[in-house]
Amino acid sequence: MNKTLISLILLSLLVMVPAGSLLAQAEELEEIVSTPGDILVIIETVADWLFSALIILASLFIVWGGFEYVTAGGDDTKIISARSKIKNALIGVIIAVAAKGLVAVVRSILGG
Repeated sequence: MNKTLISLILLSLLVMVPAGSLLAQAEELEEIVSTPGDILVIIETVADWLFSALIILASLFIVWGGFEYVTAGGDDTKIISARSKIKNALIGVIIAVAAKGLVAVVRSILGG
């Protein structure tokens, strides 16, 4: 029960804090979109925001997995669970970096 509550609190913080900054930027988007090339700016802004959120989330999972690994006390199921969390977080970081690179490639192809 405690783990679920802590997870929900962390998840809500991760959603609420960046959402506030995204809403603050929504007013600026009306001024930004005046030409078709400005769509790339919006895509890049959203990609940057998602990249930051994914890196923060992956960091939390790496810390959580590391904590589980250290406190496993030789229990094989806890060690496997901890390694799985760390591995999945690293895969998430790789996907986030690849997505960030994809935005840069699309921008260079479209001439931005």
